[in-house]
Amino acid sequence: MYQYERYIRSLNIPIIYYHVWDNVPYARYNEPYYGSCDLIMNISKLTHNMVKNVSQHYTREDWQTVYVPHGIS
Repeated sequence: MYQYERYIRSLNIPIIYYHVWDNVPYARYNEPYYGSCDLIMNISKLTHNMVKNVSQHYTREDWQTVYVPHGIS
């Protein structure tokens, strides 16, 4: 999908990533993919923190990386 980023953007379609990675070490190789997304929704606080730390070369607004709990306490 990320190979077609320019085409998708030409159609004014946002790219949203529902992120389920929940492990360490941080997957730094995903940084270009994070940079291609308009919104990243993370299922855990660990994943949310990981995306914020890995995406250091891309300017992201606070609303572009959000924590969305996937369960109930």
